[in-house]
Amino acid sequence: MKLKQCQTYSIYAYLLMTYVLGSVFYILITRTYKTPFKDAVSKYPELVKIKAESVTKRRNAFLIGICGAVILLGIVRPYGYPF
Repeated sequence: MKLKQCQTYSIYAYLLMTYVLGSVFYILITRTYKTPFKDAVSKYPELVKIKAESVTKRRNAFLIGICGAVILLGIVRPYGYPF
């Protein structure tokens, strides 16, 4: 039994895969780049502490956004039931 192909979801799948592959490419290419700003900041411990606090706040904001999106999509179900 073959499922019908939906063109809209195919477009989203291609966009998502393009983003993922672009991100992987970016990570592979830039991992050998030097980080002059990070090296300069590491000389000042108070700046490292401020940066660490900022990282935690931004991570938490991102995770709250993801959780909120999952809850919203679970309630609204704009694409129907997944199973």
